[in-house]
Amino acid sequence: MGKANAANDGALENEVLPNQHARLTLDGNLPSVTSIAPAHDKQGNIVAVTIVGDNFDPNAIPRLINGGSTLAATNVTRVDGTHITCDFNLAGAALGGWTVRVRNPDNQDSTQAMTFTVDAP
Repeated sequence: MGKANAANDGALENEVLPNQHARLTLDGNLPSVTSIAPAHDKQGNIVAVTIVGDNFDPNAIPRLINGGSTLAATNVTRVDGTHITCDFNLAGAALGGWTVRVRNPDNQDSTQAMTFTVDAP
């Protein structure tokens, strides 16, 4: 991916080949999501969840994403760097799987495909 270069005093020089994608991470503190509990609830309910992962900033923003729709969390509490509790209002939410995302204030986003399912009422 990169190589040391004597001309730049050993700094890492990035090489990206044509038709390849590169992602720049400014630091190693990307949030990650490993679980959500409960992992499903009925459409129309307000569900209290616990999200477990790593590198959650004190002002992290949890949300559920389904295509172009986003459900913002309310009553968000960062318990510690690995646990967040919050509520999601499922009124009018599309049935099926929603991706669980956590974004830190520096716009670093979790990338794991953890799913929360909205069930029929």
